[in-house]
Amino acid sequence: ESLSNVCSVLTTGVSMSNMYPSEFPKHANPHDPEFEVFQYLRLLPANYKVYYSKKFKGGDFYREECELDFIVFDGDKSILCIEVKGGLIQYDGEQDRWTQNGKALEKSPERQASEAMHAMIDFLSEDIKDINVGWAVCFPNCSMPPSFAPPSGLPRDVIIDETALRNDLGEEIERIESYYLSKHKRPGGAQLSIERIHRK
Repeated sequence: ESLSNVCSVLTTGVSMSNMYPSEFPKHANPHDPEFEVFQYLRLLPANYKVYYSKKFKGGDFYREECELDFIVFDGDKSILCIEVKGGLIQYDGEQDRWTQNGKALEKSPERQASEAMHAMIDFLSEDIKDINVGWAVCFPNCSMPPSFAPPSGLPRDVIIDETALRNDLGEEIERIESYYLSKHKRPGGAQLSIERIHRK
């Protein structure tokens, strides 16, 4: 589904997710990968709350401030922290090196997502102890070939590529939520605590 089709859906009054902020805070550029993902996340069901660009202070293990591109909360059992990497993303398994448009990344996408997620967990602490929290990476301008072998720290289960983003992001989000639910098996229930994110 093209981004123009997504934008047309947004004008039809269909019940969609709650976005915070409600509008993309930067210039609406269809070539901006975060803008594109923002628009697709709008199409999640109305029980979802999606927070864009939230920063958290690092905890005991991650001292620097961390930023989460998107926090996706299903309103009950799951929180997903999504790191977006646009452009041409490549991984060299022999060198264990990631590049973005030919330039080496200082941090791997999975490390960036994991550190930011743990900073959020430190901030929300006991309030989300019953929530299944996980991270994912989104490559909106790349499609994974069947032969792609990610590093051991990045399961294919938590990668959202261009095909998944455009075909059915809602189904993909549910699949990743199920992945973490099967790992953590937490009961859910954090309606009040998640509101703390608004005050970040």
